[in-house]
Amino acid sequence: MNKVIFIGRLSKDAQVRGSSDRPIVAFTLAVNSPMPNGETDTQWFSCSAFNTLAKFLAGVLPKKGTRVLIEGKVKRRTFTDSQGVEKTDMEVIVDHFQFIDPRDPRPDTSATDGGQSAYAHDAQARAPHDIWR
Repeated sequence: MNKVIFIGRLSKDAQVRGSSDRPIVAFTLAVNSPMPNGETDTQWFSCSAFNTLAKFLAGVLPKKGTRVLIEGKVKRRTFTDSQGVEKTDMEVIVDHFQFIDPRDPRPDTSATDGGQSAYAHDAQARAPHDIWR
């Protein structure tokens, strides 16, 4: 079985690639793990979302520092860098994306929306702040 679950923060704003009808949303997730000596070890994961989840994320574009929970699978990819050297990288293909600390990304959203963030108002949300592909 190939499944990972992470809680972390976006290290920069999510980026949209691909076309408007088939977007790919890419982001880097910083995940902190406590160490026995009291320090924190931070791991960085490249993540990509596709299909319905990517369309939703392209609409809200999560920002740097947003705390999220993701579920997905790890995939190895090979690419050629700008110097022509072939490299291998691991990335998480995101199947589930959930905002942990919801914040309203739209300044014009009313504060009288029952405590829900604007994220929950976008299409195909199964529950507030909970999006499945």
